[in-house]
Amino acid sequence: MRAFSRLLAAAVLLAAPSAFAHDDKVGDIEIGHPWTRATPPAARVGGGYLTLTNKGQTADRLVGGSSPASGRVEIHTMEVTDGVMKMRELANGLTLPPGETVKLEPGGFHLMLTDLKAPIGEGAKVPVTLRFEHAGSVAVELAAGALGAPAMEHGDHGAEHGDQDHGQADAGGDEAAIQHVLKSIWDSEASPLGVAPVVVAGDYALAGWVQAERGGRALLRRRGDAWGIVLCSGDELKSAENLTTAGVPTEDAEALTAELAVAEAKLDAKTVAKFSLFEGVVRMDEEGRHGSAHGGKH
Repeated sequence: MRAFSRLLAAAVLLAAPSAFAHDDKVGDIEIGHPWTRATPPAARVGGGYLTLTNKGQTADRLVGGSSPASGRVEIHTMEVTDGVMKMRELANGLTLPPGETVKLEPGGFHLMLTDLKAPIGEGAKVPVTLRFEHAGSVAVELAAGALGAPAMEHGDHGAEHGDQDHGQADAGGDEAAIQHVLKSIWDSEASPLGVAPVVVAGDYALAGWVQAERGGRALLRRRGDAWGIVLCSGDELKSAENLTTAGVPTEDAEALTAELAVAEAKLDAKTVAKFSLFEGVVRMDEEGRHGSAHGGKH
């Protein structure tokens, strides 16, 4: 208990359609394969992914964007610092060196559509205007793949995946929203993220996740009708006492750990063992501004 409290006190604060939209170009910048994921009804954020190729002789910079589908369009990156993966906004934009292609993709550079005005449906085309320091502005459409789609290629029809099973929430409800929060940041085509089990009690939830040979557990909290990650850890989240230390009401903490034990007992032992590999405690942005983040030592 004391060890968990110390870890928590020292934790790091973090802040598929039938085809792609056609490639676009503005100035010397070619925009390729713009896409996004469908979002569950409660989601307030969405991701945007594409490639940017600078065909010119001088550097340019993606400095911002806007969309009628969201309140803001921000440029974000994922970074690993001292073994901890963090998401942050690139306030000065994203540099595009001459003659190079920069990929915006899950787990790396990406657009963040915050304060969505409506859920993004599979097959939708989400309009976004990108602004470049030298090339100017260009309108593109993000082609929406399936909820949780790891990536898309030309001609893809999206991907459908996700593990489900109250204790876990009804499919398409809290569980789908929680899976989206985790997958929207950490999932990728090269390294898909599995999220299961998901257990919910009151305004809190626990979710197990596995990615290749790594794994861990996440504590999430509902604020309004959106879920955000409170912290990520390993076996520490199996303890009701530790959950209480992290701010979960005692009754909910006891319910979560009991339901988690039942849910994990139904899984393969090798999968459950991966949940224990996450070392320490990584605290996320308590304001839940981004709605998702992840990290830890593996």
